[in-house]
Amino acid sequence: MAERSWVPILAVTIRVVLALVLIVPLIVTTTPLPNTFFPFVVGKALWTRTLIEIAFGLWVILLLKDSSYRFPKSWTLAALGGYVLIALLATIFSASPTRSMWSTYERMQGWIDLAHWFTFALLLASVLRTWRHWMLFLNFNVGVGVVFGLLGLDQFLYQFFDIRLTGFLGDTFMYLHQKTPAWITFRLSVTLGNPTYVGGYMIVNAFIAAALLGGSFVGRPRARETGRRAGRARQRQSQEKSGWSAAFRAISPWLWRAFWTAAIALHLVVIYISATRGPMVALVVGALACGVALAAWGRTPWLRMTMRIGTAAFAVLISVLLGLVVTISFGGGGVVEGFGTMIERWTGAGVRDLSALGRTSSAWIGLEAALNRPVLGWGPENYSIAYDRYADPEVFSQDIITSFDQAHNKPVEEISTKGVLGIAAYMAVWGSLLVVFVRKTRFLEPSKQAFAVLLGGALVAYFVQNIFLFDTPGTVHQFYALVGFAVFLGSLSLGADASSQERKDRSSKPTTTLVTLGPLRTATNAISAGCARLTSPVASFMRERTNAMTAARVGGVLAAAGVIAAMFFANVQTIRASIYTLDALDDELPWEEKFQAFEDSVGAFRPLGHYVRILMIQQIGQQWDNLDLDQKSRALELVETHGEEGMAAEPEEWRIVAAVGALYQLISRSERTFVPRARMLVDKAAELAPSRVEVHRLLAAQRLTEGDPYGALDEIDAYVMEAQGTARHFERLRGLIESQIEENRSSEGEG
Repeated sequence: MAERSWVPILAVTIRVVLALVLIVPLIVTTTPLPNTFFPFVVGKALWTRTLIEIAFGLWVILLLKDSSYRFPKSWTLAALGGYVLIALLATIFSASPTRSMWSTYERMQGWIDLAHWFTFALLLASVLRTWRHWMLFLNFNVGVGVVFGLLGLDQFLYQFFDIRLTGFLGDTFMYLHQKTPAWITFRLSVTLGNPTYVGGYMIVNAFIAAALLGGSFVGRPRARETGRRAGRARQRQSQEKSGWSAAFRAISPWLWRAFWTAAIALHLVVIYISATRGPMVALVVGALACGVALAAWGRTPWLRMTMRIGTAAFAVLISVLLGLVVTISFGGGGVVEGFGTMIERWTGAGVRDLSALGRTSSAWIGLEAALNRPVLGWGPENYSIAYDRYADPEVFSQDIITSFDQAHNKPVEEISTKGVLGIAAYMAVWGSLLVVFVRKTRFLEPSKQAFAVLLGGALVAYFVQNIFLFDTPGTVHQFYALVGFAVFLGSLSLGADASSQERKDRSSKPTTTLVTLGPLRTATNAISAGCARLTSPVASFMRERTNAMTAARVGGVLAAAGVIAAMFFANVQTIRASIYTLDALDDELPWEEKFQAFEDSVGAFRPLGHYVRILMIQQIGQQWDNLDLDQKSRALELVETHGEEGMAAEPEEWRIVAAVGALYQLISRSERTFVPRARMLVDKAAELAPSRVEVHRLLAAQRLTEGDPYGALDEIDAYVMEAQGTARHFERLRGLIESQIEENRSSEGEG
């Protein structure tokens, strides 16, 4: 019994650890936490990975003690597992397997991150096994969203009214209190570092709060039904244990409802202040999906009728507003001047603004890249390689973001980085989710039906907003939490599933046959059974007990060792490398210490060292003329070592090739043997990114280095003709070229 008593404690511990994953949006690696490179991303990824690894180790021990905690059979889990396997294949055959596996400090995703989130969903499906578990778990997520929203309001109040509510937190949230310059449109970033992430996180959480609120208002079915229908209702009620009263009876229902209502209002206000359009579209589509579902399958006539009328009215209203937005967008924004940032973003520039143009061009480039590697794509996290390969000069002629490392459209991201197999597996996951919600929600009792339908709306909202965005370490946890709920929902035997299961159980019951035994045979069997009962129970019990305890202890030791090894070699080393990188970028650090910090950063965790190598080489190039001879010698040694290593690790990444080539151009002013080496690298960069502004600037600079200033001017003029609007990027170089031409003319005149 002592061993058995550990099972509920282990299960609760795992649930608590998994719940702590939900606070990831609040994690930022700044004071008092260690300061790291990309503090809005690195800390979040390592927080979730560490907790998931701990929970997985505990779950392995739990399974050895009680096998009933294994994950249920689920087509959704099978589809998600297939997607993870195809992503692994795409990683193996990637343009850059290292980046596909580990990503970069800026994103911290890749296959390793995907495998952790698959494990997260699997663990949720294994240990959250009642409605009560899920209501408490998701209610905690809403609480985290409320804290996040209050921090957002704090940022807003400080920006416009100089009111600082979280001053008592000291420097922990000092980044919240850096005012946006007047010439930049203010938008919330809070602890996610990007306004678009804020909207994506809050819209899903708003639906979760609505699910908790809606489920609390809808009552249970009346007890007037008789016969077969009443029997089915009782069966469903017996299967659906631990409902609302069990989950929240410690606090008045009206207090909970007040909390959820306030949470929804806060989430919507923060979405508006963040001025993100994708979540607003997601809100509309998700609400319509919920209305249609309840209008079709609502368990009470009044609910169905109300939803039908409300959904129709809502659809008409949205159509009118959409028409108004489109009209104002293409007819001028003066009509709504002064209505706020969100209205300006919707109507001032409309779909013609630079952000929309950048995303549109990124989507078309991603589709073109997919045609060139159709089966498994370019590999996870390698979208930037495909983008730079296939972007045309016109893309860079507009004053938009100079590069996209994500497609900002999840379906395009999947097909370009994982090919046809990847997008098929991704859509299979969503198809399985749709099937689960359609098959199961129709047969739930009203309170649970409203809860489940609104959680389905949260999934719809997540999918829609990801058409304008992508998964991030601070937002993706909500998707996998809802996947875990879908697995739980799919495991319930309801409606047609329950009937078929009953028929299967009846057909599988063994039939009994009467056999008449003679007196002698009866006596012999009785003696044998008695002997067995006398001799074997103690030995059998001790043997089984010893084996079980030994297996549990050995499994526990192995699980603990595996978790500790993963945490040290991946998580601890990653955060150390990120700290070293931040030190290396300190402008006040002496060069001898900077060189060592760069070496330590790459050496601490080499899979993430590529970005650091590029930064190191670029920084050396910027300060080359300020280095003494010893420092130049040390710098050149580092560049040659890490440049070759970086180009070998990511042979199709043009940035490191261009960085080394640009440095060799500088060195060739005094050491002409570097001229052909620079030419080789510049030509390689032009092959990998033929339309990049930076590459054509390098090509022109190479002509100048080779003593052909007129050829350099021709290079610039030819590119600017194709990409009008990029002339500003060549102004400094053009001045150097013209100065060189004047010097040549003066020298010829003197001669």
